[in-house]
Formats: sequence, C-alpha cells, structure tokens
Amino acid sequence: EEKVFKPDDGYTYYCITTTGESASCTWRNDIIDNMRYAIGNCFKTREEADFEIERRIVVTELKRFAEEHNESLGWDDPTKRKWSICVNTFNGNFDFTSTVLLKYGEVYFSSKELAQQAVQEIGEELIKKYYLRVDD
Repeated sequence: EEKVFKPDDGYTYYCITTTGESASCTWRNDIIDNMRYAIGNCFKTREEADFEIERRIVVTELKRFAEEHNESLGWDDPTKRKWSICVNTFNGNFDFTSTVLLKYGEVYFSSKELAQQAVQEIGEELIKKYYLRVDD
C-alpha cells in the first residue's frame, strides 16, 4: 500500500466542501480532482475528512486567539522569545516552549501566559487531538 493516497480512476474518495462538510466524490482525474489532491483535500475515508475539518477549526481558533491577544512577536529581533504549545511525550502534560526559531505551521504567542490561556479557552483535549495530534 502506498504511503501517499491518490485515488485511481473511478475510486470514491472524500473532500471538504466550501461549506465545511465532508462529501464523497468519484475520481475522474479532471482539473477539480487534481486540484483537490494538490491542496491536500483528498481523503481515503469520510472519517479522515471529518478529522481534517475539526483540525482546521482548532488551528484557526488558535491563530485567531494569537492574533487578537499577542503583542508584537518581533521576528526582526532575534533576542525576543516566542512561545508555542507542546505536549511532553513522557507524561502527556502540556508544555510551553520559548524559541527564536520560526517553524512552518506553528502558532506563536508573545508570552507563555497567552499560550496557556489559549489552551484553557479552546480546550486541552481539542488541542491535543487536533492541533498536536496526540492520542490519549
């Protein structure tokens, strides 16, 4: 079995619609199918598509929280620390790390307290499951 899923002609796959729901589609190898595949909107099962919908909602909530509450992150200042949300893989507890490194896909906060507040507001379980993809 291939590691990267790409349907064959006639295969039923699932995508996220413009209304944020999952829908079944039949692969016809047309421009729509190929664009869905190119942007990562092509899933083997409805459960995978539904998970991705929820993941995107949680990430969007985290980003909005950061945008609304952060002071300037000051990426031009290498001495200014930024904070991100992590989980300790030994004990499953939340951890908050400071960094001066910019990593793709990471949501950053201007303080540890803001990162902690975001976890409390959005919910520990949602962040673990959908943002950090930690299975309990």
